[in-house]
Amino acid sequence: MNRAAGSPGPGPWSPLEPGAGLPEAPALLDESVTLTHADLRQTIARAPFPRSPKSLVWLLAPNSVSAVVGYLAALAAGHAVCPLDPGLDFERLAELARRFEPELVLTPAAVSRPPVPDLVAAPSPVAGLALWRRPATLPVPGPIHPELALLLATSGSTGNPRFAALSGAAMAANTAAIIQVLGLGPGDRALAHLPLWYSYGLSVLHSHLAAGGSVVITARDFLDEELWRLARTTGVTALAGVPFHWESLLRLDLARLKVPTLRLFTQAGGRLAPDRVRRAAEMCRHQGGRFHVMYGQTEAAPRITTLPAGEAATRPDAVGPALPGGRLEILTEAGPTTEPGVVGEVIYYGPNVMMGYASGRVDLAAGDRLGGRLATGDLGRLAADGTLVLTGRRRPFAKVLGLRLDLADVEAAAESLAPVVAVQEGERLVLVTTEGDPEMLRRVRAAVATATGLHPGALVCRVVADFPRLPNGKIDRRGVSG
Repeated sequence: MNRAAGSPGPGPWSPLEPGAGLPEAPALLDESVTLTHADLRQTIARAPFPRSPKSLVWLLAPNSVSAVVGYLAALAAGHAVCPLDPGLDFERLAELARRFEPELVLTPAAVSRPPVPDLVAAPSPVAGLALWRRPATLPVPGPIHPELALLLATSGSTGNPRFAALSGAAMAANTAAIIQVLGLGPGDRALAHLPLWYSYGLSVLHSHLAAGGSVVITARDFLDEELWRLARTTGVTALAGVPFHWESLLRLDLARLKVPTLRLFTQAGGRLAPDRVRRAAEMCRHQGGRFHVMYGQTEAAPRITTLPAGEAATRPDAVGPALPGGRLEILTEAGPTTEPGVVGEVIYYGPNVMMGYASGRVDLAAGDRLGGRLATGDLGRLAADGTLVLTGRRRPFAKVLGLRLDLADVEAAAESLAPVVAVQEGERLVLVTTEGDPEMLRRVRAAVATATGLHPGALVCRVVADFPRLPNGKIDRRGVSG
């Protein structure tokens, strides 16, 4: 598929669109720092980031103004950037480094030792961050495709590392489409509490900066009163959340949080039950705002659909039509169709589809392998007006607390300890096993928490006498979850 007209070809991409945002208007804020659009551009322009050759840059830092500046500076220098969960342990990072061979790694300035083996300290281009580089004594890593801009993990597990390779053109197309459907502009200010290594969090950052608006960046917990004090004092207008956040907001009630400037609300990162969608839409309406359900995948940079705000109350099971520039079809055994009501795998076509998957350094040199077509692995049906309703998943994936988890990876993380079948129940991942020893169950939970990055509180073990099985001998997942 041809990329969107006007999208960048090979070369740097940045969400800081030329002419977006008044120079003296705020762009990035936190609890102590405010950078205007002019400040941000000048800071990035002055950052002495190595520009040649094109390199893989890891960002290993929690949300902060410094982390955003480092991320944008690496993009502006033309590198391929991979934001990673800074909570990953040294062994996991070492394995990823062996596979992907990053030339440069950004960490908080307080980090005093190399985050992965063999790296050496280098002068940092950004205040508040440390820069680590691959020494010249090591072999030169393989080349990187000129269009590659971002590598994003496609699930909560990096034990079987598979990343979405996203071009600058894909990021530009998706960012522009989000701005259009949400009506973003210079007056919008997002609370950027979602982590930068999560595609939903990055899309909030990209879309608001590209629209000339601003983001309030924070690493505080969603239930921390100081986060809401920050939202009040900075006049936040937009709030994004995964189902966990919306379940929490429904318990807390927006009115009690006293952030009267909030007017735009989005939900993605997993399915929110229809009754919760109705309640959330009504709560936001009382706030004087609008509530949008969105559907996407990291592989689509990441948004695919957006439900118009007025339809959340009347179509709470729907996720909306395809974003501008994209289209949907349903794949059945009889072939692709757009006929209303037919259930099958959701196929998305658009300029925001990734170039392909990357499991190691050699994959970074590959060009576009998908041609703008993404088989989502999700099941759904289309309404007569093109609105998508999701009905299930074709592959064993789960979304818990906003993390998209490959259940095969989850089960593999525990297989050396005990036989496990993983199933999702609401915002919990249930690890069903035939082992009943309490110490063994503790070790299973610890292994899965480490592999997925999930908080241990979202993991529950359940012991059964034996797994139910299908006539062909395979484990009956539906029976396990039932």
